[in-house]
Amino acid sequence: MNILILTYQDSDFQVFKKHTLPEVNGLINSKHINITLVLVNNTEDKLSIHEKLDSRIELRQVFLPTRKRNLSTLEWFLDPGNKSHLINNLEEIIIEKTFDIIQLDSIIFAMFTQNIIALSRKSILVYRQYFDEIEAVQNLSQNYKIAVFKNLAINKLSNRIKSILEFNHEKFDSIITSSPHYIKQYNYTTNYFILPESLPPKPEQPDQTKFTFNLFLVAPLYLIEIQHGILWFLNEVWPRVLKEIPNLQLHLSGESEDWFTKIIKQKPNVHYQPVVNDMNEYLKDKTILLLPYDKTIGILPEFLQAIFNGKIIIAHTDAVHGWELTAMINFMPVRNSQQFIESILHIYQKNEIQQYFSKQILNFAAEKINEDYLSKILANFYRKLVQKHYQDEEQSQNPI
Repeated sequence: MNILILTYQDSDFQVFKKHTLPEVNGLINSKHINITLVLVNNTEDKLSIHEKLDSRIELRQVFLPTRKRNLSTLEWFLDPGNKSHLINNLEEIIIEKTFDIIQLDSIIFAMFTQNIIALSRKSILVYRQYFDEIEAVQNLSQNYKIAVFKNLAINKLSNRIKSILEFNHEKFDSIITSSPHYIKQYNYTTNYFILPESLPPKPEQPDQTKFTFNLFLVAPLYLIEIQHGILWFLNEVWPRVLKEIPNLQLHLSGESEDWFTKIIKQKPNVHYQPVVNDMNEYLKDKTILLLPYDKTIGILPEFLQAIFNGKIIIAHTDAVHGWELTAMINFMPVRNSQQFIESILHIYQKNEIQQYFSKQILNFAAEKINEDYLSKILANFYRKLVQKHYQDEEQSQNPI
């Protein structure tokens, strides 16, 4: 799988140093992945890049003319002369080989979306959103508290970047975002995937011998996929489970919408909590993490913290796709209501099964979740994205 990544080296937001560099150095460790990195350099740090970047990554640097006294690197990109120089370099690089995926590490590169699509043809186009660039630009105004004209210029720049995002986000085959909040904020309608910037801290080794049998899900409850999964579970599974275990409790937590909150609060033995301030404390009386939705949406820090605390996972197999979990060892795989019911009852009735799954998930956390783990999840998502892309293409060429 050939991946082209477009990023930049700057002194404003440190996109390359903080985000792209650790991610691509982890991504290249996955099998059968080749990476070409286009780095638009806007700093004096030209020599040490080769020392920091994995030698297996093909680095193509683009040096633009000396930067003028602009407000930020993103304004520098918008200079007509720089835009022309950039697109000429991109054309030369893109036509050299066939790329399965082209990843844009800044929305500013979306200025060239039409050119990229025309040149790459069959490539999958992805926007990797590490942080909110519009907000970051607006925060630059803190450096110009007195300069009114500078603040006006910053507002103009942030509006320009916002228009680039609004005009182009539906053209991406996928948006990989570090926070589900951005999905809601910018109303992303294209395929999205949630991947945190970094791993949450691991807690002290939990006591795996004591269980208070409660089910839970901590997630952004405004995501449609999660809403559909929870409503399906509450209608198709929960009443039948309560007949067998009348005292069983289900805890749903996370930001929600009023209409959805009203529905879940009406269900028996279901508790809603909008905010969890201390996840490790919250998890002490919880046993099973439920993931009833049937789509790959990525992984959340709350899910990782549940794994770190040895919580048992019952999930639709697509919900944990790419997490590197092994079915029936690290999690209980389910695809329908009957399997959900049987899994919950099975775990509830036998303490040794609770201990087994808890121990296995703790072993997984200790052995598998390292500094490259999030990059592995990204690699697995990319493989699935490419596989589906070529399957759809084949079906379109050979309709029944």
